[in-house]
Formats: sequence, structure tokens, C-alpha cells
Amino acid sequence: MAKAGRSVSKTSEECFDFICTSCDRENKTLEAVRYCVECSGYCCQLCTDMHKKFPALSSHNLLDVSQGNQAGNQQPRLPEFPTERCGTHHGKVLDMYCKKHNVVGCSTCISKDHRSCPDSQIYSIPEMIDALFNLSTSKQTQSLLRDLMNSMSSISDSKDDQLATLIKARNEALKKITTFQKALETAVKKAAEISKKELENTYKKLEEEILHDKTEVQKTKDALQNSSKILQKAEGNRAQRFVCTKLAETQMKEADDQMSKRILKNLEDVQLLFTPNQSLMNYINGLHGIGEVVRRTKKRSDLYKVKGRNYLSTYNDNDLSATDGVCVDGRGNIFVVGYYSHNVVQFNEDGKKIGVVVKQQDGLQYPQSVCFHQKLNRLFVSMMGSDVLKMYELE
Repeated sequence: MAKAGRSVSKTSEECFDFICTSCDRENKTLEAVRYCVECSGYCCQLCTDMHKKFPALSSHNLLDVSQGNQAGNQQPRLPEFPTERCGTHHGKVLDMYCKKHNVVGCSTCISKDHRSCPDSQIYSIPEMIDALFNLSTSKQTQSLLRDLMNSMSSISDSKDDQLATLIKARNEALKKITTFQKALETAVKKAAEISKKELENTYKKLEEEILHDKTEVQKTKDALQNSSKILQKAEGNRAQRFVCTKLAETQMKEADDQMSKRILKNLEDVQLLFTPNQSLMNYINGLHGIGEVVRRTKKRSDLYKVKGRNYLSTYNDNDLSATDGVCVDGRGNIFVVGYYSHNVVQFNEDGKKIGVVVKQQDGLQYPQSVCFHQKLNRLFVSMMGSDVLKMYELE
């Protein structure tokens, strides 16, 4: 046994059978020399001395190697107690085990959640550790944990790649949106210029008509004024005055006809109005964007490779004989065909059997392949030497 009180970092390869529980919380690895019953934790030499120093701790029962496992040819060891605390009932140690549900818990968890379990299935871990602990199972769990952590690391790296690809795709999409926005603005500006041009053309046409009428009115006014002067000059000559009077009457009639036919009609207020295309505005306001954002998953083109070992686990079941076809439903379920058992068995993604979906009594005889239609929720099964494709609607 290593000397008490030696400290190593968390990353050190050196390890002890028992480490100080309190120091472990401070990320320090110190070899334990005692176990405190009241604290439910192991103590290094320093923490043991602290127990003796403070009156509140001095009465605690500190167990040493003499009260540990002395079986066989093993060296004296400290008593074996779990130190993990319950996440629900804080402060309590996970020192109980329910074999029926294969879970550990504190005494409160077991008494509350497993009260219906038979007493023969409930164990005190410290008392039954020799019977409960299996080294090969622990090593296998540790190996599976490493494999799973490696898988999680690979998934995390893949998610980083996905995020980088997603950011790049978002930036490219933003550029396209901006480009299309500018194109729309250009198109609207062009349409506005057309309306402005139409406005100017209409204005010029009306302006020309008004100026033309004004010119004609001025000409008529000048002619009438001239006739008035000539008529005034002919006051002493009745013949001249008669002629001038008739000429003036003719000009007045022409002026009256001119005003009644054209000029007076055009004296109404001339206005130019612009009526917006409200349908266009309503259409734009009704849009949920200027395009469609679509999530697209890039198709995998490279070859898959097996990570680590050749397989993760093996599924065996008494209801299956000569497994043949297999498929998934996209929801975590696996359908496996039994050639000689004449059935289709359903497993979940953890490899646990849910049950037999299709049996021989349902018309299966030497089934070979199986396919699940997710939208129709139907299972299609082909059979050896048969031209019949069985279709089963699932519920």
C-alpha cells in the first residue's frame, strides 16, 4: 500500500484502491487511510487528523484496515463502501441495489420507488459486495464506456463540421437574399420610372392643349380689340361704320362659336392623379418573404467505415431462427426476419426485443426480406419460393 498522504494529480497514471472523498472534490487525489461512518466517506491522513482536531468530528467512527476485507491472501484493505451521493436526496450515499430493476439508489430511493419489489431482490451494497461485484462485467462496462465516449467525441466533431457548414450555407443564402432584394428594388425602381414617364407625357400633352387654347384666345381677343378700334374710327362715315359693324358681328360670332365649342369646355380644372396598384401592394404585404428557405441534407457519397471493434453487440432471441432480412422504421425500431421461425420480430434501438410483429399464423412461410413504408405505416415481406408479397398494416 502506498504511504498515506501522498498526493497525485487527476491526470497521473498512479492510482490507489481508496482515495480521500473530501480531497477528491477539490480535484486532489490522496490515498485514504480511514473510512468515516458518519461522513460516509474516506479520509486521507490529513483529513483523519482534522477529525481528531475538531471536537464536532472527534466522536466520528473512523474505520481502518483492521475492519476491512481480510479474506484469502489479500493484503489488509479498508472497508468497501460506495461514496457516490444521490442526486435526488442530497447527502445520502447510493448504497442500495434493486436486482429486479438493476438500479442502485440511496435508502430513501429504494424505500420509495421500489417498495413493491420483493425483499429478496433488495441488497445492501456494502454487505453483499462480494456476491454482487463481477470484475469482468465492470471491465466490459468500462470498455463500452470508452467506446461510447469515443463515439460521442466523433459525433461532437461531426457536429462542429455540421455547424461550420451551416454557417457557410447561411452566409451564402444571405448573399443570395441581398442580391435578390437589390434585383427587386431595381425592378420596382424601373416600374416607378415608367409611371413617372407616363405622368410627364400626360402632363406635356395637357400643357400643350392649355397653351394652344391660350394662344387662340389671345388671337381672338386681339382681333376683337382691333375691330373695336376700327369701328370707333368710322363714326363719321355711316357706310364704313356699317361695314365695320358687320365685320365685328362676324368676328364676335366666330369668337362665340370658338368659346362654346372648345375653350369654355376646357376651362374645367385639369388634374393629374396617380392611383397606386393596390393589388401589387396587397400581394407584397401578403408575402412571407422574398423566397423559400429549404433545409437540405447533403447526400453521403463516401464509404462508411467500421469504428473500433467489428461489432458493438450481438442480438439473440429464442423467437428468431435463421435471421435473414432486416430494416428500420426511422423511429428507432428494427424489424428482423426469422427464416425458420417464420416471423418478423421487432427490436428497439438498444437491441431489446419489443415483440413478434408477424407470425406464421399471419401467413408467413420462410420469409426472406422485409421493408417498412414509413408514410403508409405498412410492412412488406417477401417469402422464399413465392411470388406473393405480403403487406401488413401496422398500428
